[in-house]
Amino acid sequence: MAKETEMEIKLLVAKEDLSKLLASSLFTGTYIADSEKILHLTNWYYDTPTLSLKNNGLAYRIRKTNEAYEATVKTKGQNRGGFSIRGEYTVPLQDKKVITEGFAPEIDSQLKKLLKGTALGEWFYITVTRQVYLLQVTPETVLEMSIDEGEIRANQERELVAEVELEIKKGTKEDLFAFLGACQKHFTITPETRSKWQRGMALATK
Repeated sequence: MAKETEMEIKLLVAKEDLSKLLASSLFTGTYIADSEKILHLTNWYYDTPTLSLKNNGLAYRIRKTNEAYEATVKTKGQNRGGFSIRGEYTVPLQDKKVITEGFAPEIDSQLKKLLKGTALGEWFYITVTRQVYLLQVTPETVLEMSIDEGEIRANQERELVAEVELEIKKGTKEDLFAFLGACQKHFTITPETRSKWQRGMALATK
């Protein structure tokens, strides 16, 4: 089991501004050579029929990244203006099979208490192509910039995804906001206050 504290901000950037940003010195001057990756992600989100996890501040996801699977439980955490801090518990999987143990004792116990033997069912799924870059924005801080394009599907409903995430891999949120502020001086960039999970759940419960 791997536990992390995820600190990131989700952003909406117009396509023309994104192209300009990637060509600007703000990007080229901070990009860590050979860090670019292209990932193909499918995320399936699960809950009980009565949304026991959602109602208690948890989200359960199985992700396929290229050919690798993992299960993740995320805690509610904090979200202010699109910047979120939350706990994330991840377990590698052999395939797309729901597990409810092996995350951490406190999470396993909470899942057992909330589920009470009820199986988790799929509510919606998200497919995205993710372009990833690492940026050394200060000597102390490295950000991961992810550009996601794809869609959310729930029942017969569909919603497009086109967003940029800046996640702190090491360093401080002050450096992240300083870098974002510098970008916003030249390009139209606005925070996306809704997570993909929130958007998917809203679509699934229409």
